[in-house]
Amino acid sequence: YFESKGHQCRIIPASKVKAFLKLDKNDKIDASGIFKAMLSSVESIPAKSLENQLLMNIFTIRDLLVKQHTQCLNAAHGILYEHGIVAGSAGVETSAKITLGFTDAQESFEHDPMSSAHFSVIKNAVFNILDNLKEQIDTINKYILKYGSSNKTCLNLTTIPGIGLQTAVALNSALGDPERFHSARAFAAYVGVAPIITGSGGKITVMGIRKSGIRSLKKSLYMGAMVYLTYAVKNGTQSSWVKDRLKTKKKKVIICAIMNRLARIAYAVVKNGEVFDESKCNLIKKLR
Repeated sequence: YFESKGHQCRIIPASKVKAFLKLDKNDKIDASGIFKAMLSSVESIPAKSLENQLLMNIFTIRDLLVKQHTQCLNAAHGILYEHGIVAGSAGVETSAKITLGFTDAQESFEHDPMSSAHFSVIKNAVFNILDNLKEQIDTINKYILKYGSSNKTCLNLTTIPGIGLQTAVALNSALGDPERFHSARAFAAYVGVAPIITGSGGKITVMGIRKSGIRSLKKSLYMGAMVYLTYAVKNGTQSSWVKDRLKTKKKKVIICAIMNRLARIAYAVVKNGEVFDESKCNLIKKLR
């Protein structure tokens, strides 16, 4: 929007702007701090293109719908549990178990017409909400898969071990033009999977990853890294990097490290415009 009005837009980390703010806080002080940060040596990146921004919005809406679907399932579990019906734990067949639970509860209220009428309203509302949310989620998933299967960059990203088509579309939408980032680590830090590095007096300490970043993409990378590590442990891997860390590190630490590597490899694949070549990467190897 701002670029269409003739402005040049760049993104500055909010944590870096904080150092240029005064004690008080209002719109004038915030604008002054942003202006001073822009004039300083604080690193910034260009804004996303309109297409990539809309793709990110699709994933945002999808996460919201999934969250609402989970909330409705949990509320239905609670309602059934109040009437002595356990519909099972959350899983693939949760909706089917809840449907069966509401049917059994409805039958138990047949002796009381008023209670049966009240429960019927609740049942119809829950079923309508779940069906509507599931339909919308399925529609978005189909669109994402359709877009990814017709996009060359996304297809190149799927050649990376642990990266599926949905994750590839999410990576492509977050990355956009690779020239926005000066290095692969800068992109990994933008996503939120780069480790925190701190130190003093010549002693450097590498800590965990930050909570900031693109949360939906971090979830997808976590699942991909977990699947990759599981298959690597089960079937073996040619990656000496993974083998060495399995001896000394906890699995969750290795998963976070693989997330970081996947983001960096994705940056290289998109920037070079080619498929994943394991001969050029000693850290992540294809699963056998």
